[in-house]
Amino acid sequence: MRRFLDYLFLLWLPLTVFAKDDPDYRPWSNFRPKNVTGLTGLYAWVGSYYNASTEIDFKPLIGVTFNDTLCPNLKGFSGTKKVDSILTIAERGPYNSGKDSLNLWLTLIPPNYNLSSVPYDSQIPFSSPLIWPILSSELTWKQGENTTVPDNFNFTVSKTQQGSYNLSGTMQESLSSEDVISTVGNVTMSSCNSTEYTDDWRLDIWTYKWWDNQGWDAFTFPSLDVQFDNNTANLTLNGYFIAQNFVRTNATDWIGPQEVGSSIQGSIQIRFSGVIDAYHSDVMNLTGQNPVWLRTVGFGNNSLNIDNTGGAGSGPYPALAIVATGFIGCVVSMYI
Repeated sequence: MRRFLDYLFLLWLPLTVFAKDDPDYRPWSNFRPKNVTGLTGLYAWVGSYYNASTEIDFKPLIGVTFNDTLCPNLKGFSGTKKVDSILTIAERGPYNSGKDSLNLWLTLIPPNYNLSSVPYDSQIPFSSPLIWPILSSELTWKQGENTTVPDNFNFTVSKTQQGSYNLSGTMQESLSSEDVISTVGNVTMSSCNSTEYTDDWRLDIWTYKWWDNQGWDAFTFPSLDVQFDNNTANLTLNGYFIAQNFVRTNATDWIGPQEVGSSIQGSIQIRFSGVIDAYHSDVMNLTGQNPVWLRTVGFGNNSLNIDNTGGAGSGPYPALAIVATGFIGCVVSMYI
């Protein structure tokens, strides 16, 4: 019943503002109005956005398989990579299939990357330097609204005694037809063969069984734990990785700039402790067992938001909102 009342309030909020010309806006979708000045494609969805520097700890443990020992150059080594990041926790869309109650992804932003360069209504190309090590489902922009997008893994959301939410799950294989490659991009470690390979490695998180990790008793799929509310979000992922060394251009087996060679495996932990980006976030209703977002970005009803006077609507309460408020009040009274 609480969930039902939350949705009633969610439907009421957009009625509190005058509609402006945005013929593509659909209240039942999870996409924001496209005429919000300055809104880019990384903030296209109704939800909460948190900023922080993600810390990625990695420690090599074995070679190509569990039978292969680590080369001397990497024994005892552990590294940390820090990357500016955005954690997005967003409302589900009509395109989402599966059991998850929300969408979640972690975006790693390279140095000097211009976030405003991402168009609002265009899919980010594969050539983009942005990296997503955690994707509960594939990123989908408005042009994909009529497609079907499966969940990549299942998680559960629960309410904490402090009033925030806890999300937990295991990134165990893909629920779609293809294995999902979860990557943190390139890291720096000593090469096991400096003649053939550089000190640059591509590091991917294991989310599925493959011949490389078969028989490795220590291996587990990545476990994800997130606590979040209207102010902060804390994320921790623990799992295992496979890393591949980039081949030097003068090596005998070099065939291209992205060619990778020898592999190692090890443990990885990702930590994110962020604060809400109120400029880009809708207000989260914390009363229900699952989060519900009150649509504010693009509706001129939250002075902290981007383009607070523009978007889908702005202005005082019209008569329609008064009628809607009375109707919803009657419905609510029936269940109190």
